[in-house]
Amino acid sequence: DLSHRCVCAVGEPAVRFEEDALRILRAFRFCSQLDFAMEEETRQAALALSPTLRRVSAERVASELEKTLLGHRPELLGELLAAGGLLSFGLPEARMPLLSFSLLPKEPSIRFAALCFACGVPPEDICRTLKRSKERRQRAEALAASWQAPLPGSRAEIKRGLCSLCPELWALSLLARGVLTGENT
Repeated sequence: DLSHRCVCAVGEPAVRFEEDALRILRAFRFCSQLDFAMEEETRQAALALSPTLRRVSAERVASELEKTLLGHRPELLGELLAAGGLLSFGLPEARMPLLSFSLLPKEPSIRFAALCFACGVPPEDICRTLKRSKERRQRAEALAASWQAPLPGSRAEIKRGLCSLCPELWALSLLARGVLTGENT
């Protein structure tokens, strides 16, 4: 399987995922991080059993979710969201395709805020559910708010808009906004 760049459950996939539901998220993470494909039977079992992720602690889900988002193929989470796998953590099916997520800067706050933006949910709620730090929550909130606001038309509006973000996120946030909204930022 490694030589074929394929993630495949050992034995019966459904049995493996029933033993430990976190393996579902790990399968998606490995595919994203390593740019592997998932064997079809493993993928079907993972999607079918994805609602069992509700039994996994929020901190562990958050950790795997972040690693998946920072991988080469974060758009793979779209299938898991569509299957309702992360619904118990407040993340419904994405309202927009996640295909462009690999173009986003590899910064955890930006990719997490982008996931919330794509799902149409406030990042502060998801951060609380997933027990993320106050700093992470504040960054995600500021990023999402900056993407939802109209593009500034004057220097004063630009300054006002950027004051809510830490300086190291200014350029990354504009880049992310362009990717997510299709605007010329």
